Formats: sequence, C-alpha cells, structure tokens
Amino acid sequence: MPRKTASDEQDSAIHFLCLILRERKRLLEADEYTHAHHRHVRELCSKLLWKHSESRGKYDGCRYWSTGALKSRERHKEVVQSRQKYGDDALRHEHVFPRKELILKLFDLPDPQPSQVQSLVERLNLGCVVTVSEDRKLPRKGTEPDPWDRYRVVGVSWVDRTQLADSA
Repeated sequence: MPRKTASDEQDSAIHFLCLILRERKRLLEADEYTHAHHRHVRELCSKLLWKHSESRGKYDGCRYWSTGALKSRERHKEVVQSRQKYGDDALRHEHVFPRKELILKLFDLPDPQPSQVQSLVERLNLGCVVTVSEDRKLPRKGTEPDPWDRYRVVGVSWVDRTQLADSA
C-alpha cells in the first residue's frame, strides 16, 4: 500500500462524506431514517471532517496558527497539549467554522456530489491551532460568508504559516 499523502486523506474524506450523505438522503426518502441513523451519520461526518482538517498534521502541519499559539510554542519549545500541566497555554486544533454547523450545511445539499461537498469542505473546514484560552473566547456560532469573523470579533489573530514559509 502506498504511503499516505494529505491529498489522499482529503480525497478519501470527501469520498466517504458523499457516500454517507447520499445514504442519509436515501433513508430519508424511504422514510427509514431513525434517530440512531441520525446520530451515527452526524458522528461519522464529524470524524471525517476531523480527518480532512488534520490531513497535513494536527499541529505542525496545520496551515493556520493563532499568534497566541505561536507564542505558546515558542515559550515551551514544543507543542503542548496537556491542560493540566500548561493550563490556558495548552494548544488545540480548532475548526474555524464549527463542524456542527458544517454538518448541517452538508445535510442541506439536495444532491451531494463530490464537487459540491469538496467545495463546501475546502471553504469551511479550516483548522487553526489556538490556545485553550483563545478557544474558550471564540463564539460557538460561525459565519459562512466569512468563517474567520468569530476570530476577529474576540480579537484572536492568526497567521497563515504557508506565507511564513514562502517569505523565508
């Protein structure tokens, strides 16, 4: 089996999201969709969105980092995750647009085709490494036209690390 690539991980997540969304639609149309189906479909979609956003890495490969997260990493000389040990300075991989809301948008697609799902996921399923204290400040509701709005509202600034690498 070939080694995994970020692109393979993302393509696989999109593929399985489409399958799940189509099966959900089929079950709904056949009036066979149960509470258990709904719970399982939501959980599977959530897991696939995680896999997609972490395809390049949960922390080090993540494209976006808050300035607070960058300072935490510099202070501790590594990625620190333990809330018990590092408190508010611990890091989290956070979804810029809340997964719960993205799943509802995926459910609203009338005919989930790979290109539609991919477009929605690529636009809204962005990961950003933040500190625990920053994560706590973020509003739970997202804004689709501007997923970064909830960061701006509370003053959490971020950096696109690909631009840092390009300028180095």
